[in-house]
Amino acid sequence: MARSVAASLIEQNGLNAKDMARRFSEEYFKEPWRGYGGNICLNFHALKESDYSDPFGPAKLQFDGQGSYGNGGAMRIAPAALFACRKQMDFKKLRELVEPITQLTHTHPQAVQGALLESLAVDLALKTESLDPDQFIDYLCDKMKILEDKAISKKKRGADKKDSKDAKRARKKTDDEDAEMKNQLSYCEKLEKIRIYVKQKTQPDTKEINEVLGTDISALNSVPAAVYAFLRATKKLKGIQDRNPFEKTIIYAISLGGDTDTIASMAGAIAGAYYGIEDVPKSWQEACEGVEDALHYATQLHELSI
Repeated sequence: MARSVAASLIEQNGLNAKDMARRFSEEYFKEPWRGYGGNICLNFHALKESDYSDPFGPAKLQFDGQGSYGNGGAMRIAPAALFACRKQMDFKKLRELVEPITQLTHTHPQAVQGALLESLAVDLALKTESLDPDQFIDYLCDKMKILEDKAISKKKRGADKKDSKDAKRARKKTDDEDAEMKNQLSYCEKLEKIRIYVKQKTQPDTKEINEVLGTDISALNSVPAAVYAFLRATKKLKGIQDRNPFEKTIIYAISLGGDTDTIASMAGAIAGAYYGIEDVPKSWQEACEGVEDALHYATQLHELSI
């Protein structure tokens, strides 16, 4: 799906939601055995049956209208960050690009915020000459606070606008969601935890990382782990000697367990943006499925007119 994002942005010179949705769907029907989640399969069937007349419609209906909070949107978003960087987009323009790309399949605020965090990290890594973990986290925290405050405000406004018949039920639902969210750290809170972990002289226990940052299929419990793996790999890591920082990022991300392929993919996108292809071992490139497509799209994104 990341290749579909890249191809669509390049050929359309920007976001064409219908074109991108069609590419997602066609890729699925070409190889449906690729481990897609059950709900996303329903999304692709609905898109095809409607001839992509409303590319955002099916995703909005998932999970009783709440939308998916999974990490699939964040996993595929790196090409959008490359596109935004090449086009010299500011934060507002980056949001306007990333949000609808994510919402083609994932509409829950946590999923959208996760994709934005990943794209911000990739964009910043591309622009960073000398990595300072504190400054890196400061920037991400600053932008994520804007997004989280906006999401809270939007949810409260939505509850207030319900008619009198539904107002009580809407308020109860909002209160229940708020109570559930209190048991989870926000993206900003997790970024602050990352700051602490990166500064620790002793490597944090994997179990603690799983419990605090998370390593599951939800965006909130996986994107922070990817950011952490990238930053922690700038330090010494137990059992990972004689490896460059890019390799350390991937190996360490996998060692955290959980949704390893997605987390390592997201961490690798950030690390690749910072270190460049020179640090990706030739043997890894040769073993990577779709490497020719990746190189081709990367070159095309780099050569786009500003």
